[in-house]
Amino acid sequence: MSVRRFVAVCRPWFLAVAAALVLAVGSTSWSQEQEGGFDEKQTVADIYNQTKAAKSAEQFGDIISQIEKAREQQLTEASAKYLQTLLAWAYNRRGEVLVDQMAEAETEPSAAKLAAEALSDFEASLKLDQQHGKRFVNRGVSYAQMGRLEDAAADMSTALRLTPDDANAWFNRGEIFYQLGDYDKAIADYLQVLRLSPNDFGAVTSLGHAYFVQKDYPRALLYYDRAVRLQPRNAEALANRGDAYHRRGQWDRAADDYLAAIAIDDQLGRAYQSGAWLMATCPLEAFRNPERAVAAAERAIELDGDGNYQYLDTLAAAQARVGDFEKAKQAIAQAIKKAPESEQEVLTKRQALYAEGKPYEQFSLKPSN
Repeated sequence: MSVRRFVAVCRPWFLAVAAALVLAVGSTSWSQEQEGGFDEKQTVADIYNQTKAAKSAEQFGDIISQIEKAREQQLTEASAKYLQTLLAWAYNRRGEVLVDQMAEAETEPSAAKLAAEALSDFEASLKLDQQHGKRFVNRGVSYAQMGRLEDAAADMSTALRLTPDDANAWFNRGEIFYQLGDYDKAIADYLQVLRLSPNDFGAVTSLGHAYFVQKDYPRALLYYDRAVRLQPRNAEALANRGDAYHRRGQWDRAADDYLAAIAIDDQLGRAYQSGAWLMATCPLEAFRNPERAVAAAERAIELDGDGNYQYLDTLAAAQARVGDFEKAKQAIAQAIKKAPESEQEVLTKRQALYAEGKPYEQFSLKPSN
C-alpha cells in the first residue's frame, strides 16, 4: 500500500475582504490619534499593508507582534474587532508556512520542532476565531501528523459542519478514519469526495486501499483500475492494481502491471517486492522465476531499505525457492523481529517450512484469523 497522505489547505481568505474593512479606518468611528502619540488609523493601515506582501514566517511573526502591541492600546470597538480577526489570520498563515518548511526539513528533530510551532499557531488562531472551517482543517492535519488521530478527526468534523462542501476536509477525515482502522467510515468519506469531485485521484486510490485492506478485492480492483484510467503513467497506481489482480489469482495481469510500473519508475521498490513475491510463491509454475525473484527482492531492499518486514519475507521466500534455505532462515528471522504481532503466526509457519527445506507457495498455508 502507498503511504497515507493528508491535504493541508492554504487560503488567504482575509485579503479578499480586508480592503473593505480598512476603508473603515477613515470613518468617524475610528479615533484619528490617541493620547501618547498612538495613531490608531495609521497603525491599522500600516499593518494591513504588510499583510499584502507577507510570505515568510518571519514576516507573519512581525505582523503578529505589531498587532499584539496595538491591542495593548485603547482601541475603538471596530479596531479591536478587526485586529483580532487579522491576528487570527496571521497566526494561521504563519502556521501554514511552518508546515511547508517542515516538509523541507533536513532532520527529524527540525521537522518535529516546526510541527509543534505550526500546531501552536493553529491553536492560537482558533482561540481567536472559530468561524472558518479551513482553520480546523489545518489544525486537524497537524494533529494527524503528530499521531493525535482522535483530535484530528474531531477537527475535520467541525470543519465539515462549517464548510460541508470542502472536499479536502472529507478526504482528510477519510484518511484519519483509515488510520484508525474504521474503514467503513473512511469509505463513506471518500465517496463524499467523489460526489464533490468525481475524478479525484486520491479519493479513488484510497477507496481501493480501504476495500483492499478489508479483503474485498473485486471492489478494490474496481477503484484501482479507475485510478489507472485517470493516471495511466502513475507507477503506484499500476502497482496497486497489480496487487488486487494478484490477490484474485489473476497472475498474468498482476505480472503485467508490476512490469509496467517498473518501466515507468525503476526506483519504485514496492513494485519489485510485489513482483518478486509473485515470481517466488505463485502456485502456477509458469509464473515462477526463482532467480529473478531473488534479484527483484534484493533490488527492493536496496531501494527502500530492510525496515519493512514484507520485503524481508519476500526475500526469504525467493531464497527458499532457489534452494538457499540458510539465507531464507536468516531473512525470515529478521522479518519476524520487525513484523507486527498480527503477522507473527504466518511468518513463523513459513520459518518452519524453510527449516524443513521446503519453499513457501501461496495458498499452501491457511491465513491466520
